[in-house]
Amino acid sequence: SFNGTNYMVMPKGEGWFALDSIDLTGIKSISLMAGWQEAPKFGFDFEIKIDAPTGKTIGKGSLLPPAAKGQQGGAVRIPIEAITDGAYHTLYIVSKPKNAGETAQAGVSTLQFNGK
Repeated sequence: SFNGTNYMVMPKGEGWFALDSIDLTGIKSISLMAGWQEAPKFGFDFEIKIDAPTGKTIGKGSLLPPAAKGQQGGAVRIPIEAITDGAYHTLYIVSKPKNAGETAQAGVSTLQFNGK
């Protein structure tokens, strides 16, 4: 928790977290917001997978280093493959630094599911 916001802190290497019982019908993208105290030098890659951390990849995106000095957060919009089965799935968000030399540690603060 930092300044009243809770963050899911990403590990230095690859890691993931899961959200269960998600119906992705009509969802076209997921916006992921993250924050940090020290800006990343290389950024982070994300994969959206369903039903297992090694399951089918339905979307990929990258959170790049900020252009503005002192910026303490950023966002990435991750387009996802249409899932039309109407079933509930466990959604896995897998993260890893773009470069093993990344020293910044970031935390995910928000996921937004977008229909457009």
